[in-house]
Amino acid sequence: MINCNYLECNEVILFNNITEEKNDPYKTTLRIINVRVLACYDEYLTNFESLQEKLHSSFVTEVDEIDTLKKCYINKTNTFKYVRGQIFKIQPDVLKNFCPYCLIGEPETIDHYITKNEFPEYSALIKNLIPCCYSCNNKKDEIWRKNKKRRYIHFYNDTFLTEKFLHAKLVIKRGQTTPKIIFYLSKSITMNASDFRIVKMHFKDLELLNKYNRKANSLLSTEIQVIRQSIIDGIAIEDINYNLNIRYNTLINDYGINYWSAILYNVLANYDITRIS
Repeated sequence: MINCNYLECNEVILFNNITEEKNDPYKTTLRIINVRVLACYDEYLTNFESLQEKLHSSFVTEVDEIDTLKKCYINKTNTFKYVRGQIFKIQPDVLKNFCPYCLIGEPETIDHYITKNEFPEYSALIKNLIPCCYSCNNKKDEIWRKNKKRRYIHFYNDTFLTEKFLHAKLVIKRGQTTPKIIFYLSKSITMNASDFRIVKMHFKDLELLNKYNRKANSLLSTEIQVIRQSIIDGIAIEDINYNLNIRYNTLINDYGINYWSAILYNVLANYDITRIS
């Protein structure tokens, strides 16, 4: 897992441009609530962690204002259409093909990290818009927090993705010669406990360990066949392990140290592969 690239822009100017491109009555409504919306923007951009304890939107009882704010995203102006396209365009190459939430699906939609139904003031805030796949967007749905605690990694704000928390082991069941891989989460010594809690909830809600187990065991079956054939062909164990480590290092350089496929190769490289030969 790696962080998304945040589209560096002046969020205030962007909101004002969106406002001026709207037709009435929406333009007038946005002008009237401008100061309040920008105060909410400032809170998100400068004191994000406080929002998980915020009881409700600043516009919780104002039906017309809520509808107008949502339409900043739903009924896109030319400016916002361009910006939305740029959000996808500026991502690291690997995140142009893989959803940051799961690193499995394709990023074909936008997730409102803080949902626009609960906090419509963030409907068009770029820092709140994270490219993701449909599956993760649907699973996450409206639940971004519970009991005033965040449940998902924020791929712009959270800085702990360089910490190692995803691990795996190979297990050979009695009577079998082919191992299975099992993924699990474990907090590193240097990782903050509250950050690890977010990781655990993120993985639980998106069912990532189960997904990784299925994907990795399919890949593992192929890799074991390759290893067995390599041994038959007389390739030294040291050379096999060397190649496995190259694949591991290549993948973590692109996808980060918590990428499920990279971890598979790392586990294989450190396993006594003569046990599966």
